[in-house]
Amino acid sequence: MSSTLKIGGIVAIAIALLASGFAIGYVWDRSETQAISDQLYSLNENLGSMMLGFRDFRGMMGFGDMMDSIPDRPSSGETLSLNEAVEVAEAYTTKYWGDDLEISEVMQFDNHFYAQAIETQTGVHAFEVLIDPYTAEVHPEPGPNMMWNTKYGMMGSGGMMGGFGGMMRGSRNDQDNDMTLSPERARTLAQSELDKALPGTSVDEEVDTFYGYYTIHYLHNGEISGMLSVNGYTGQVWIHTWHGDFVDMTEHTHS
Repeated sequence: MSSTLKIGGIVAIAIALLASGFAIGYVWDRSETQAISDQLYSLNENLGSMMLGFRDFRGMMGFGDMMDSIPDRPSSGETLSLNEAVEVAEAYTTKYWGDDLEISEVMQFDNHFYAQAIETQTGVHAFEVLIDPYTAEVHPEPGPNMMWNTKYGMMGSGGMMGGFGGMMRGSRNDQDNDMTLSPERARTLAQSELDKALPGTSVDEEVDTFYGYYTIHYLHNGEISGMLSVNGYTGQVWIHTWHGDFVDMTEHTHS
């Protein structure tokens, strides 16, 4: 079986599992969510790594090369600078959302650039994307961004299955973000998980609120070392394992 068919099959299974969860009830705020979430956790770890190299799938979904947004694009074999990655991220949100969203943060890691988009009207973070440092291709971050995001994720009204400019784009109606866990509780749960998984690391003071979950930096010796997310309903902690080593970052103050 070709790798394309294998990946397509995994995507189909993930969507089917999520759809079945919605058929049972509102999956983001039900006890049944945990069983589905645990299954998808393992599935999405594999799906995420394969998506990073599966360009045809990303193109079909409306993700693609944003290199034309950079006036002086890098030569073949060279990588984007942090400032160029910011240009790519800003061009991407402008292309698909206009003034509805803006970029709040861009981080440089060994493996790629990471960017957060935030809603200009509500101040709630919308979604997280990764940017290929060689091609400037933009694609959704795997993990919580796809599976837990109740507005811009795979089954949300903003629709990662189209909300990023793809074929299944839905309406971006206002949506309550009535998570049962507070940011403070999310930090406590995150620190507890770090103590077990990555002893010697600590959660940052700042907590970024998304629809359905929180994303937090974690530190080692007072410096950013990585990122994790906490489900705003179940409290499940998901450490982002795909970034590599942190290099640099830039933040944009939301006005």
